[in-house]
Amino acid sequence: MNFEKIEIGELFNKNLLIPDYQRPYRWKVENAQILFDDLYASFKKNKEGEYRIGSIVLFHDKEDKYYIIDGQQRVTTLLILLYCLGYNEDEVLDKLKYNSLSGKAIKDNQRALKEKCKNIESEKEAFTTFILNNCTFIEIVTENEADSFIYFDSLNSKGKPLSPHDLLKAYHLRLVSDIDEKTKKDLVEKWEKADEGDNLFYFFYYNLYPIVRWSNGLDGNYYDTDKINTFKGIPNNDYPYSKFFQQLKNQCFLLSEPFIAGKGFFDFVSKYLELKNKIEVKINEFEDLDTNEYTWGNYYVKQLYINVCIFFADRFGIEKLDDSVLRFFYKWAYTLRINKSRLMYESINRYALYGDYGINAMNIFMEIKKMITPDQIYSIHLADCEKPDPNSKSFPFWKSIYGGENE
Repeated sequence: MNFEKIEIGELFNKNLLIPDYQRPYRWKVENAQILFDDLYASFKKNKEGEYRIGSIVLFHDKEDKYYIIDGQQRVTTLLILLYCLGYNEDEVLDKLKYNSLSGKAIKDNQRALKEKCKNIESEKEAFTTFILNNCTFIEIVTENEADSFIYFDSLNSKGKPLSPHDLLKAYHLRLVSDIDEKTKKDLVEKWEKADEGDNLFYFFYYNLYPIVRWSNGLDGNYYDTDKINTFKGIPNNDYPYSKFFQQLKNQCFLLSEPFIAGKGFFDFVSKYLELKNKIEVKINEFEDLDTNEYTWGNYYVKQLYINVCIFFADRFGIEKLDDSVLRFFYKWAYTLRINKSRLMYESINRYALYGDYGINAMNIFMEIKKMITPDQIYSIHLADCEKPDPNSKSFPFWKSIYGGENE
């Protein structure tokens, strides 16, 4: 088994083939456009720099044929892009003998990339040269087909797809070009330490993704690999909106605003993970408020409570998250728990966006986003709850809000 860095131009000079059992080419137009944007941004930043696309697994047979075991989607998209740039790669596409089900995706992406290429007419030749000579794969070549699948499985954690935050880590590390290797290594070590026990998976799923989405009036449910664009950040380019964020000293962050891709992503995640941990301590030390997590429903509501506290503290500072504000947000979050004996995560998402069927009918994240001072939170009217049965599971939450049993 051989591991080598290989330029795109050199890779395409090989006798590449796609095995019959491979799945069809399925990349969506959005995927192809993102690859184009990433390549072009790297080209504009440094025409002589290297752009690492990822890895490709090949099986090399005795007839000097190279079968693509992993990497077909990216390779095909690159071939389509080069064809649209005027480089004659249609013969390679024909030679690869795609599954008939691939035709629609190839045509759709060809149309989309052709439109992209129209906007860079004067740079086509230079961009083509950059792709062929400066864009690279890590090429894994095996002489045994079984070995190629074993390695493919190892790349995917024995069949388990990479998590969304792992994909983001790889994406942003590739964009970190202005720091030394030691600093880059420290970033990775800090990230891996933070991810012990799948901590980052839960943080993105239950906290970071929902907060960012809800604060923009968007669905915050079910974060997965299809939704990582939310955290790809702003490319470091010459557009005015990018320059604005680049000029912020020590890059200030707000959950309601974007960040510069690359190191900015790691600083962004680190800041809000630290803020979440501080707020959890603050909440857990507030003994008057019951935040038990004995059921999934209770866990969901506590995360909702933590999230609104994070968003408020992000805007006005954690010192403004005093006991009075903590009680206010507790009432907002746990009103949902008191009114629902059975609580699914979809109910949390709906409540954050719209309220619960007329109860607290607002998006509190968007209300906070509009505030100029922290005391404006008290201009929001929260609905009161009827007293539940003292023996019910929701009674401790009601008591935390309203006091003694007789009130």
